[in-house]
Amino acid sequence: AGPTFEHADDQSTLSRDDAQFVDVLHTNTRGSPDRSIGIQRPVGHIDIYPNGGTFQPGCDIQNTLLGIALEGIKGLQNMDQLVKCSHERSIHLFIDSLLNIQQQSLAYRCNSKDT
Repeated sequence: AGPTFEHADDQSTLSRDDAQFVDVLHTNTRGSPDRSIGIQRPVGHIDIYPNGGTFQPGCDIQNTLLGIALEGIKGLQNMDQLVKCSHERSIHLFIDSLLNIQQQSLAYRCNSKDT
């Protein structure tokens, strides 16, 4: 993923043609399509946008600043987490969906991104 993938053709990015069933978790689509790390447009057979697909809970600048406040300059070592935290959340959500069969996560079909 990355800003250049939003408008890429199906051969250059993830698409429905890549597998029999393409399940996509969009977890870092904040900002305009040209500045978003994740792909905002639907590209799979099913596209899920947890928490609206933008920054995920616990991955915001406030938590990074709190880490810096608690650890001083040492807290800056985790600055990369701010960039990749929401993006990596998709991996954890996917694994959770496979492991927690007894208590499945819920998703709801919405008419728009704002909804």
